[in-house]
Amino acid sequence: MVMEVYESAIRNPSRHGRHVDGALMFAVFRGKVSEGIDFTDDLARLVISVGIPFPNAMDEMVKEKKMYNDEFCKTKAILTGDQWYITQAYRALNQALGRCLRHRNDWGALVLVDERLVEQATTSGSKVVSSARVSTWIRDQLVVYRQFQNFESSLSDFVRRMQLKDEEKKFDVSL
Repeated sequence: MVMEVYESAIRNPSRHGRHVDGALMFAVFRGKVSEGIDFTDDLARLVISVGIPFPNAMDEMVKEKKMYNDEFCKTKAILTGDQWYITQAYRALNQALGRCLRHRNDWGALVLVDERLVEQATTSGSKVVSSARVSTWIRDQLVVYRQFQNFESSLSDFVRRMQLKDEEKKFDVSL
C-alpha cells in the first residue's frame, strides 16, 4: 500500500493535491526498502545515507560471529571478527545505495553523510574517500563538499543535466 501511494505521487502528483510534485520516503538499512525493492527511473532520484549501518554490536549473534571469526581467522583463512563486522556495514550501505540506479540509463544522486568516509586533505587540497569498502562505481564518482552552497549548486546542476538528457532521449525515441 505505501509503495503504491509513493509511486503514484511521483508518477501522477496532481492526483494527490495541487501542491504535490513528488514524494519522499524514509527507510532504514537492512529493511525491505533497502534490500528488496527496485527504485528505477524517477522512483529514486536522490538517496541520502546518514551514517554507516554497522550491525548492533550488542546483538548476541554478532558477538558470537565476531568471536568465532577471531578464533578461526588464521586456521580457516577467514576475516577477523572486526573485519567481518566492518564488511557487514559496508555491504548494507552499498546494497541500499544500489537501489537508486537499476539500469544503464538510470540516474540518481547519492548523498553520503558521514565524516568517516573522508580522508584528511591530500596535497592537492581535495578530499578523497578513505575506504575501499564503498563500491567502486560509487567511489569513482564521489565528491566531498564542505560548503552547503557548493553542494546545493552542484546537485542542482547535476539534476538539470540529467533531466535534459532524459528529455533528449524521449525526443530521439519519438523521431
